[in-house]
Amino acid sequence: MCKSLCDDYFVYKRLHENGNRVEFITGRTSGARANNTKLPSYENADGVAIHRLYRDSYEMAFFPRRRIKDVLKIVDKLDPDIIHCQGADLTLLASMIVKHLRIPIVVHVEIASWIISEKFVGSRKTRAIRLLAGLPIGGPQLWSWACKNADALITSHPPDQQILDVLSEHGKPVYYLPWPANIPEGCRLHSIRNRDRGIYAGLLVPFKNTQEFEWVLPLILQKTPTKEFVVIGTGAHSEIIKKLKQQFGDAIKYIPSLPRNEVIRMISGSYYGFTPVKVKFMGGFIGDCWGTKTPLLTLHNLFISKELGICVANGGEDLVRKINQLYDDPVFYQQLQKVEYDAFTKRTAEAVGDELYTILSRTIQNKRY
Repeated sequence: MCKSLCDDYFVYKRLHENGNRVEFITGRTSGARANNTKLPSYENADGVAIHRLYRDSYEMAFFPRRRIKDVLKIVDKLDPDIIHCQGADLTLLASMIVKHLRIPIVVHVEIASWIISEKFVGSRKTRAIRLLAGLPIGGPQLWSWACKNADALITSHPPDQQILDVLSEHGKPVYYLPWPANIPEGCRLHSIRNRDRGIYAGLLVPFKNTQEFEWVLPLILQKTPTKEFVVIGTGAHSEIIKKLKQQFGDAIKYIPSLPRNEVIRMISGSYYGFTPVKVKFMGGFIGDCWGTKTPLLTLHNLFISKELGICVANGGEDLVRKINQLYDDPVFYQQLQKVEYDAFTKRTAEAVGDELYTILSRTIQNKRY
């Protein structure tokens, strides 16, 4: 958890601003998505205390006893009403806290349906460690174990909204809560857009489906008015972008990394955004496009939304048609801006924070009675 790296930090800031005491127990390493950045062991941002007791999320999930005494000291001082546990594996640490202080647990995962569909969780080496730690090695068993230990659960994967009753086990309620989208305060946005430029920002890895750029970028540059396409990000598929740059020269601008505010500023000055991603549960690039009113086109209906269907291209030819329509039809351009900005307002830190507060309050109330 880090203010400069995590959109969801602002959800908890919202809880704090509404009069709730919020403290984090987490790891000192940010994780692969943020290049394993080393963070200070303690931080207090906006009145929200962040205790980075563990080396990383791996130690926190599999070896929570290593720092349990320090954890319980923080718990005793805070005297919390509830534990909001980010990740099914961290239920092990949460259950240790509950033995010391009888309070409810809410387990929050990114994609619940993926957990129950996995035969095994992690590599063979990790499975041995999981067994040693007392954690299930199978996805369905892990979800069942989390349901048994939690008082309520949350998933942030939009398609999971359709199977909340299937996900519920042991009579535990399962809620859907969108990951927040956030434009940081003080971020200077462009007032004028570069009509020549399209943009993508994010990891370049199979999980993001970015291998599709190999055929998508030539199509965009050859069949639409786009004169420059900017790609910001790192990962295995960066080689695809570099190879395409050799072919298309300055028409492709590749930037491995930039500070987030600069990425958002560049998005705000672009004519449109595009992402090939198939699965989305966080704010990131999509939220930044929505929040800056930069029309975003996708190849998949990521949010299972009828309203956002207008932003989805059904294959390469339809993508070309929609990009050209952005250039030729101001009404269509404004329509995408409105639909996507409306989606953004429903996923701001304030909106998601208020919804999370409702879930946490309901769980506390149900535990009492």
